[in-house]
Amino acid sequence: MVKKTDKIKTRAVLHHFDINMRIKQPAHYIFRYLPKRVIAAIAAIAKKNGWDQPKTCKRFYMATSLVKAIFLFYLKQMRSLEDLAMHLKDFGKVRRALGFGRHSPSKSTLSRFMKYLGSQPLEELFYELVKILQEQGFLKGSHHAIDSTHVKAWSQRKSEDKTKPEFKEGLNCDFARVGMTPKGFMLCYRVHVATVTRSEIPIAIHIVPGNRHDRAIFEEILEIAVDQIPDPLAVSADKGYSSRKNRDLIQAAGAACIIRPTKTDLKKKDLSHFVPDGMSEKTYWAVYWRRNAVERTFARTKGQLNLSRPRVVQKDPIKQHVFLSFVLHQLLVLASAAMGLDKTTFSTFDNFSRQIIIRFKQSSGLQTTDFLR
Repeated sequence: MVKKTDKIKTRAVLHHFDINMRIKQPAHYIFRYLPKRVIAAIAAIAKKNGWDQPKTCKRFYMATSLVKAIFLFYLKQMRSLEDLAMHLKDFGKVRRALGFGRHSPSKSTLSRFMKYLGSQPLEELFYELVKILQEQGFLKGSHHAIDSTHVKAWSQRKSEDKTKPEFKEGLNCDFARVGMTPKGFMLCYRVHVATVTRSEIPIAIHIVPGNRHDRAIFEEILEIAVDQIPDPLAVSADKGYSSRKNRDLIQAAGAACIIRPTKTDLKKKDLSHFVPDGMSEKTYWAVYWRRNAVERTFARTKGQLNLSRPRVVQKDPIKQHVFLSFVLHQLLVLASAAMGLDKTTFSTFDNFSRQIIIRFKQSSGLQTTDFLR
């Protein structure tokens, strides 16, 4: 029998744990669990491009510390590199946790370091992480879900006159185009992602201008996904990808086609025509709705890993921004497993706080129901 006073004391301790975990955030803990070899690999990219050549009369910072600072920028969803520079300047504990000394890098130093990283090496690193996750057993299942999301461009339109072609182009970004989004037409990019539904881990990414239709990009994203995990059992996508060509491509890959038909398709043919052989309509819809795994991937990367806030223009920096978000997504899958979390979560250690509380409750002999009253 647990006394009432014990409950009150334990709640106070748990509140102390929860507050401390939220204050310390990822800077003090996440880098203990992120694979060091991956951080070193990203730092090696900058070194190869000439970062470890300190200039005369210039303060020099290690590439590994700057990589951690960029990760912190995405984890804390900061608006700009200037915010990151001020954060490092104001908080000494965070600065030391990243490997800096008394001084922290300025906005210009961080911006220059991003240029040394580039985009192509990060793309290669993302697919290397996919292989690592597959080897370690994190990628489970053979059902691929494909979908796209928009990323608003950090640019204005070339012209405000709707009659001119420049109305659909970016002022300082040739890669951005006006495209349809849930919020209406806007200047944006489109990020196509293929995800394994059971593990909810992305395995393929393709970035295109905002005016490219989903139907025209399906072949490219499917080819990348099949290269990463061949012989899928099923491939699902929404009606934006619906076409006879795309259905033939899925069947050629040896998978069951679960592309939702459009209203125009259903006017011409019955739904049973689109259901794979040997599959009932009930199973067809059950498999189709599992594609919400890719929607949750977008929710994590846009809501918690800064994907929806690019402060860069042109194609190469945009690709760098997108792949950095998804590289961090893959790293947090590994970090969550290293921390022993029951489910992978990518919020800034809210779940880590809950696991600390659960372990404390178990050691104190209290039941979960005691804390729900």
